[in-house]
Amino acid sequence: MTLRFVHAADLHLDSPLEGVTAGMPEQWARQVRDATLLTLDRLAQFCREQEVDLLLLAGDIFDQGDRGLRAQLRFRRMIEELGRAGIPVFAVHGNHDDLGRQRLNLEWPSNLHVFPPGKPEMVSWQTRAGPVVRVFGISYPSREVRDNYARRLLDLHSRVEREEKAASLDIALLHANVDGSPAVDPYAPVSLRELTASIPGFHYWALGHVHERKVLHSGRPVVAYPGNAQGRSFAEPGWRGAYLVTVTDTGIYAEPLVEFYPLQTVVWHTARVTVDELTAEDDLTRLLEKTVAAVAAEYTPEAVEKNGWKGGYAPEGVLLRVEIAGRSRLYRWLQQEATRSELLQTARDRAELPGAPWVWTTSLEFRVQPPVDRQKLLAEESFIGDLVRLGTALREELAGRAQVAAAGKPGGAGGTLAGEMSALVNEWLKPLHSKSAIASLLEELPPAELQRWVEEAESLLVEKLLSEAGDEE
Repeated sequence: MTLRFVHAADLHLDSPLEGVTAGMPEQWARQVRDATLLTLDRLAQFCREQEVDLLLLAGDIFDQGDRGLRAQLRFRRMIEELGRAGIPVFAVHGNHDDLGRQRLNLEWPSNLHVFPPGKPEMVSWQTRAGPVVRVFGISYPSREVRDNYARRLLDLHSRVEREEKAASLDIALLHANVDGSPAVDPYAPVSLRELTASIPGFHYWALGHVHERKVLHSGRPVVAYPGNAQGRSFAEPGWRGAYLVTVTDTGIYAEPLVEFYPLQTVVWHTARVTVDELTAEDDLTRLLEKTVAAVAAEYTPEAVEKNGWKGGYAPEGVLLRVEIAGRSRLYRWLQQEATRSELLQTARDRAELPGAPWVWTTSLEFRVQPPVDRQKLLAEESFIGDLVRLGTALREELAGRAQVAAAGKPGGAGGTLAGEMSALVNEWLKPLHSKSAIASLLEELPPAELQRWVEEAESLLVEKLLSEAGDEE
């Protein structure tokens, strides 16, 4: 007997995708603004097309605790559509949409079951084909949950197993952080070992909270994060969607098959190009055009099949950021604001290509340096050589700071040359600390960003000094 369900999480409905729509055609801008809601529609369409037995939503359905009226009405409409198709929906709430905050008094369709806050609950559901599915879940009563909610679900499952006949499939639905993932807040913490140690236990742990899809454990039980269905920034790039889970042999020998299907409406993508080999301005314009075309080709309907997925949907559009780096004789030309503006428009002029999603280039980020031999300058006994050595030492010291910070240990520059330079930079920045807004920014500035500032400052100074030396000759 075959049973199929969809596992989705972290929809973050009505999450604002801001700062990227300036100058964009209104139709595309609307798709960006409504991306989470349009992806919700795609999720409902996918469930109907696949004729699944149920839909699981593992928390953070809404982006905010107050849940705007528009987002809730769209969600209710989706539940109603699935209800007409005979598909029940089981949901828990997470840290973004916990049940402890004030909510609008809306009537919800009977095919939606929301698990209560702070207390584990089990619901049995007999599918159309006959197998009985038991879903165990628990919602957040407040934003910050530090208790091990998985343990509560396991304890409830043990009690139910002693009192009832075994079901065809047991599913745990939970918004949690497994093994202390640094990518998300440490809410409802649990170890993977604890999730997999209980045998027979659950067949499937349907998790939410981590926005990157991953199957943490296969076999019995399957432990899986589907990731979020719609990326919300460049930190959440690429294909996004949900898992379709198929169980062909229910009962004690059930082995769920987990398959990813893309559902996202808009994709975030960062492309990196190098200008080391470029000698003419037109070389870069052609490179940008090729880059945009290549990115568009990565997200066509044909690309879905090439990635090995059996179905799903290609995005309507791609938000593209291009990072341009390297050493080039084009350095001076690329420092001009007019040049950068024209290059950005060149990339945007290639936004529409036949058979592909639109590609909107949000920005070009330049990390181009003058075509100088740094190794030669490092060995040179000159003022420029001293400058390059000091810049190198400072970047190395900042890199060390980043490693120390990542390890959570106190660190210092000691009496090294880099330490002296670091103190000098702090002295330069001191006047800015009198401005509260800027001071706050500087306190949060990561070492990697300060490294980039030092790198750009060194490039400007070296290029300027070499240019003046050439003029004197």
